[in-house]
Amino acid sequence: MTEAIRRFPGVPEPLPLARFSASDDLRAAIGLWAAWLAGERRASAHTVAAYGRDLAFFLDFLTEHLGELPSLAAINALRAADFQSVRGSFKFNRNQFPIQNYYLQVVSKGPDARIMHKTLGTVLTNRGDAYVDQCRMN
Repeated sequence: MTEAIRRFPGVPEPLPLARFSASDDLRAAIGLWAAWLAGERRASAHTVAAYGRDLAFFLDFLTEHLGELPSLAAINALRAADFQSVRGSFKFNRNQFPIQNYYLQVVSKGPDARIMHKTLGTVLTNRGDAYVDQCRMN
């Protein structure tokens, strides 16, 4: 049996700090955070690797958005954005499922033979997950 098969599925390695599109101060903070996550929080190697990948992709986006490498100051300056979701207004329930309205919608051909989308009305208002009280996340 080869070594690779014996180690399958293997433990993922954390992303190297050089992978992060970040200024030196932010890269140092990422290193401290990853060490804290693995050490004090005792997060699994899979969690540390997954968080690292998510953070790397976010910093790639932020680098393109800002036009420069993000720094701790740039991260600190970020503010929550008010955005309109494609599902309309919603909020998260205690179990992280959305509380939202549900709509009756029709897609059909209009008088000019083009596809037309029309909302006929609201079927359910502020509807949450029926099993929220059974969820262990509460």
